[in-house]
Amino acid sequence: MHEKVKNQQPLMSAFVRKLAKLQVFLFAVMFFETNIPSAMSQQTATNFNVTSCNSQNYELFEMLDAGNVVVLCFVMPCGSCVTPAKTAYNVSNSFESTYPGKVKFFLCDDYGTSPCNTMNSFANNYGLSNAIVLSTPDCIMTDYGSAAMPKIVVLAGKEHLVIDVQNLGTGVQGEVNTQQLNEAILTAITNSDPMSVSCVENEVKNMVIYPNPACNNILYIENRDEDISFSTIDIYDLSGKWIASPATNKHDGHITINISALHAGTYFLKIHDSKGTLPVTRKFIKP
Repeated sequence: MHEKVKNQQPLMSAFVRKLAKLQVFLFAVMFFETNIPSAMSQQTATNFNVTSCNSQNYELFEMLDAGNVVVLCFVMPCGSCVTPAKTAYNVSNSFESTYPGKVKFFLCDDYGTSPCNTMNSFANNYGLSNAIVLSTPDCIMTDYGSAAMPKIVVLAGKEHLVIDVQNLGTGVQGEVNTQQLNEAILTAITNSDPMSVSCVENEVKNMVIYPNPACNNILYIENRDEDISFSTIDIYDLSGKWIASPATNKHDGHITINISALHAGTYFLKIHDSKGTLPVTRKFIKP
C-alpha cells in the first residue's frame, strides 16, 4: 500500500503543476479580454455576401467599392435596443437629402440567430422601415471586437475601413453619441469620395489646401470666398480617429498649419466655418 502511494506521488505532482499552469493561462485570458478589448477590434471590415430578410442580396465589399457608406446596427430584438436603433437609424437617414442613396443602414441581429420575421417585426414596429434587415452568422457583432449590445459600426472606402464603433452595451445603454456618429458618417463619406463633402454647398467649395502632398511640413488653407471665415480645424486619420486640432497662423489671406508632428501617411483635414454649416473635409498626404 505504501509503495503504491509512493508511486502515485510523482503523478500527482505533475498533475498539480499542469493544473497550476492552466489556472495561470485562464487568468491571463480573462485579464486580456476584460482589460484590453481594443486589442481585439479590427481596422478593416469583414465581408459578407448574404440575402437579407427582405430577400435581397447584399455584398459588403461591393457596396463599399461602389462608394457607399455602410452603418451596421447590431441588436438583440428587444425593448432595450429600440431607442439606440431608432437614433442610429435617424442619424443615418438625415444624410439622405444631401447624399441620396449614399448611406446604407443595416439592422443586424447580434449573433445572426433570430428568425427573420422577428427582425422584420422589430424594424416595422419601431419605425425602421427603410432599414436593410439581416439575421445571418455571416455578419455578427463580434466581427468588430468584443460583444456589446447594441453595437454601431460605420464602414467606408475601397480600403474597407472601420471608421467608427460604438459599443453601447459597455456604457449607458440606449444612449447613442449622435455627434460622434454624425462625424463618423461624414468622415466615411469623405473617405469613400473625397470630393463629395467638399462640394456640398457653393459657399464651401472654394476652400482649398496646398501643397498636397505637404512636402515641407506646412499646409496652406485658402478661402476664396470672402463671406466664409474659419472656426475650428481638426485632423483625423484614415480610420476616423481624431489626431489634433493644430495651431494656425493667418497670413496674406490664407492660413498655415505646421504638420511636422504627424507621421507619414494620409489624413483628413476637417474645417468648420463660423456659419455652422457642414464641415469642409479635405484629404491630404504627409510624405
